[in-house]
Amino acid sequence: MASADELRQTITENRAKLLEAIEGASGNWVLGDVEGDEANWGSRKVAEHCIGSEAAFAGMVAGVMLSKAPEREELSLESSADAVAALEAAAASTDKVFRYVEDRDLAKTAPMPDGVPFSKDIEGVLTLAAYHLDDHAKQIANS
Repeated sequence: MASADELRQTITENRAKLLEAIEGASGNWVLGDVEGDEANWGSRKVAEHCIGSEAAFAGMVAGVMLSKAPEREELSLESSADAVAALEAAAASTDKVFRYVEDRDLAKTAPMPDGVPFSKDIEGVLTLAAYHLDDHAKQIANS
């Protein structure tokens, strides 16, 4: 079991990977097939989804911790520079929730989407958040 600090560190590292992928995609900033399979999304759509999901993960934790969740909004990121700014803002709001998680909180039951292969507790949410960032950073980097 990872500690709360280790999970936060992994999230921070994976945000850096996402940031690098977004910056590298500036010449290929496209929506792609937004109606189809996620595998066919372009770099822009992937970034909009991934950055927008930060608030959802924070909301899962905030509900358990009885704290205020950040607002989730639909993003329309016209450029990779817009995505960089949105990622920084999302990270700041999400970290306002995640920074209060202590090791003793990790086992608290938390809502998780069905079919997700992580535990249905705060540790699982933080693990999913880290995985989600890493997975989509790779998707953008390979698009």
